[in-house]
Amino acid sequence: MEEITLDAQARPTGKRALKQLRKRELVPAVYYTQHGEVRHIAVDARALSHLVAKEMPLLHLKLDGKEFHCVIREIQRHPVNNEILHVDFFGVERGHKIRVTVPLRLIGAAAGVKEGGILEHGYREVQVECLPSHLPPHLEVEISHLGIGDSVRIENLSFENITLLDDPHTVVAHVVPPRLEKAVTEEEVEAEAEGAEPEVISARREEEEGEKESKEK
Repeated sequence: MEEITLDAQARPTGKRALKQLRKRELVPAVYYTQHGEVRHIAVDARALSHLVAKEMPLLHLKLDGKEFHCVIREIQRHPVNNEILHVDFFGVERGHKIRVTVPLRLIGAAAGVKEGGILEHGYREVQVECLPSHLPPHLEVEISHLGIGDSVRIENLSFENITLLDDPHTVVAHVVPPRLEKAVTEEEVEAEAEGAEPEVISARREEEEGEKESKEK
């Protein structure tokens, strides 16, 4: 599996310090391990974006002349421009299993969609347990066999060297019947018109009677 090295540097904490980091195009981050080790660091924004775009599950953080083997545990983004605001790096040990969240990617065109159904993809990531060397950037879910009314659940998925930890009954993808809008028939239109006609005639008569009374006065 390809791995990449990302340079990091120690950083101060505090809101003012974070603003200064971002002005220098650095992203504040935290490196931590299951043993309680915590390091406040900063990484280059451009290099980090490149790494995230390549979906690299494993990387080496180079800090103070040392390399730390880790995975990206969480990415916080700006709600408007999607800019990366903060990253959590989780230190891993070779030969020891880890638990992380991995994106799910649907593969293929569902047969039910071609028949007019609508594909719903509500569950987009899953928690897995595996060795760091077996950690994938994402997991592919084949959906081409799904007809209208069919679904794929966690219990239907199986990947070599990976254990899925989420509820096995969770629906990952589902093809639902098309939502048909209620058609308005000619009879309904005519009935509506007939129902409105007496009101129009009544209003017109009241108006004419009012004009007649005005003339007599």
